[in-house]
Amino acid sequence: MSVGIKAIDEDHKKILSIVSSILEAINENSSESIIEKSFDDLESSVSSHFKREEDLMREIDYVDFEQHKKGHQTFIAQIPEIKSQIFSSTSVESSEKISQLLYDWVINHILVSDVDYAKAALKLQSQAVKKSPSSLFMRFSNWLSCRIKLSARVFLIAVLPIVGMLMLSFIILKDNYQQYKNMELLSGLTKIVVQINSLTHSLQIERGLSSGYMSSNYQHFFKELIERRKSTDAKIQDFLAQLNHQVDLFDQAQLFSFAQKSKDDIARLNEYRSELEYSSVDQMFFAYTQLIGQLLSRVNNLVHIEMDSQLANSIIAISAVLKLKEIMGQERAQGTILIEKNMLDFQNSQDMKILLQRQLDALQVFNYSASEKQKSTCGAFCNEALHKESLSQLFVALMSSHGSSQTSPQWFMAMTKKIDNFKSISAQMIAELDLQTGLKLTSILHKYYFILAILSGIMLLNILLFITLNHSVITPIRRITHALTQMTLGHNTRQTDSHFANDEIGAMYSAYEMLRRKLTQADIAKNMISHQRRSLQHRKKESDRYKELASKDTLTGAINRREFNAILEQEIHFAQQSNQGLSIMALDIDHFKIINDTYGHSMGDMALISFYKTCCESVRASDVVARIGGEEFVILMPGMKLQQAEILAERVCNTVQELEIPINDQVITLTVSIGVAQWNANQFNNSDEFLACSDKALYEAKNRGRNCVVVKP
Repeated sequence: MSVGIKAIDEDHKKILSIVSSILEAINENSSESIIEKSFDDLESSVSSHFKREEDLMREIDYVDFEQHKKGHQTFIAQIPEIKSQIFSSTSVESSEKISQLLYDWVINHILVSDVDYAKAALKLQSQAVKKSPSSLFMRFSNWLSCRIKLSARVFLIAVLPIVGMLMLSFIILKDNYQQYKNMELLSGLTKIVVQINSLTHSLQIERGLSSGYMSSNYQHFFKELIERRKSTDAKIQDFLAQLNHQVDLFDQAQLFSFAQKSKDDIARLNEYRSELEYSSVDQMFFAYTQLIGQLLSRVNNLVHIEMDSQLANSIIAISAVLKLKEIMGQERAQGTILIEKNMLDFQNSQDMKILLQRQLDALQVFNYSASEKQKSTCGAFCNEALHKESLSQLFVALMSSHGSSQTSPQWFMAMTKKIDNFKSISAQMIAELDLQTGLKLTSILHKYYFILAILSGIMLLNILLFITLNHSVITPIRRITHALTQMTLGHNTRQTDSHFANDEIGAMYSAYEMLRRKLTQADIAKNMISHQRRSLQHRKKESDRYKELASKDTLTGAINRREFNAILEQEIHFAQQSNQGLSIMALDIDHFKIINDTYGHSMGDMALISFYKTCCESVRASDVVARIGGEEFVILMPGMKLQQAEILAERVCNTVQELEIPINDQVITLTVSIGVAQWNANQFNNSDEFLACSDKALYEAKNRGRNCVVVKP
């Protein structure tokens, strides 16, 4: 009977306990001082409880506060009257009925009156709790405890950290895998760069020879050009073979485009070389330069692959050296053309100045991005001042020469030597880059295996942890649950041999053991008082039988007048408390004396019995039929309004009229006069006035000619 508010529930428990003590004192026929003390406790507890309720109702602004408060005041005023009635009652039965009325009021107060305002108070409290951030956690926790099994929650506790770690590890492994793929791509592209370096170097030489050959009106460099073309053709085949071998690298659209365009450019170059004699020097120079520039630009694209800054700087440095080598190749071809045209003043040539400046810019980029090892590899060749001075000395030496037939090969060989030096340097740098890439690949792979090993170990450890945790939590709870189940089957003597730590599970086992001992004690006590209980039950049955005989009419079995008066008092009190209807029906058999005088008293008794049975069959099971005189009966109808009672009375009247009682060869018929009244607290002061009103209606029915129903409003 909890209303959900702890303080109010505690008050209710205390009041119920006091009412129980009053009932016990009455049943045991205790002294007036004990009963007096119990009533004093009741009055004090009720007053305190009512004050607590009224304070709470004011706090929540309860709409029926005044009506509730009026009910409190009415009950407090009734306590002395109830106590006086108990002390003045002459029988135990009357005292018990008064106490039962008191107990019924307490129950009605808790289950009807207090529940209404308690719902409003709890609703406001829940709204306040919803505003608290901690309530979200509590609601989620309660949801988990209601929807998810304990074993599943233990599993979640063990698995969630693993999931978090797996997600983090997945990110790390994904990044590690991407680095590995990038390094693998870089390693494959490095091999292509080697081929590009070799091919562009051969094309640069071929471009220079072609420039000299065409500028000399096809008189010089013919033999060297033929040999170089053969060498270039071989390097082109190697380059194409390398592209086909590294086809798996070209999943990326950018690299696939590089491979396809490179093949297309080489195809156009072969086509152009076959028609070289029909082209001008400028067209030839542009075609070679464009192809070489496109091939070298692929090296720059390596920087866009994700890698660490050290490798990126190394690639930039290699790209700068390759660019420098290409510019020097252009310078070699341009110089050859100028020599063949007898224009030896290189220092004043605008084209040569631009090419020189571009070389110095490439060296500057190299010195900015190269590592110390790369700078050491390049040495004095990558010194801007020394490089410029070396070219100036070469220009001066050429100007002192005489005759293009000697100067042109001299210039070509001198520049080729310088370009070869840079080719050797770039090849060495590319080899170093390939070595660094291989080491990086190995490092990433080892790191990958290390992370996998750590993850496997953590997974195994967590699985063992989950199994251990599940066994240490779920298994003891299952044992205790099994023991409780056995206890419900009556096995109270079974003890568990488990030992638990001083924690929540240990507390559960202690509570189980305490309950087991209490139940065992209760079983022992049950056996000890079994005989006494049987004896008391026998006595009670005898007492109940005597009470029943004393409360019933011996002829018809109907309730007698004394018992009816007690029931009437109780129903009137209940009708006042519950505000329900209560009606009464007074009945008198018409001309019953004639039946006794004509057929004898035995036949009259038979008529009374038949009349009583007919009344019982015509009314509800909850209605009370009583015999209060010779041929006078009353029917008490709880919960029935006057209009309904009138309808029921008419039905009884008609049913009795149709009754036929066979006596020998004759049939006796009966009629009945009925008076009906409804309880009205404003009209009647007690049950006697209520019953008198129905009697008055009965007499009026007789005066109207009998066999009818009269209702008193």
